[in-house]
Amino acid sequence: TIMADITERKLAEKALEESEERLRLIGESINEVFWIADVRTGKIITVSQSYERVWRRTCKDLYENPRSFFDAIHPEDREHVILHVQTQMCRELPFDNEYRIVWPDGSIRWIFCRGYPVRDQTGMQEVTKYAGVAQDITRQREAEYRAQGMLLQNRLLTKGMYAEKEEARRHLARELH
Repeated sequence: TIMADITERKLAEKALEESEERLRLIGESINEVFWIADVRTGKIITVSQSYERVWRRTCKDLYENPRSFFDAIHPEDREHVILHVQTQMCRELPFDNEYRIVWPDGSIRWIFCRGYPVRDQTGMQEVTKYAGVAQDITRQREAEYRAQGMLLQNRLLTKGMYAEKEEARRHLARELH
């Protein structure tokens, strides 16, 4: 009946609203950027508010111009990231990338991003969307660089101490002979 159809539709709309509200609350509560993109149109379906903190660009701008996501990637990383993402999406496979983005003020941040194919619920099982999470890993990268620097400095000091010890040993050997 018409009444049953309307009731069923109202229940589905309420369930959708509740689901969207839960997704919004999660998106506002986490530091990672959660996103969903439509494969066919290339448009962003949803992106968490944390995008604005991590990318220093507005969600509104991303919705209006989904390519702005790639425009923010550091020029030296952009081509590789685009090629990798497109290749994996064509194969309907997950992807992950580590790359730099450039904030509007010129600051550089490191990002780790993962994307996963989302299949439709019909019998076709066609990938219609990609969902993903992006995380600012700048602090971890900086810590890695500091650790590498300290390791290199330690190696140089050790090498220098070994060279001094070897020189002292040779000097002593000359004096004894």
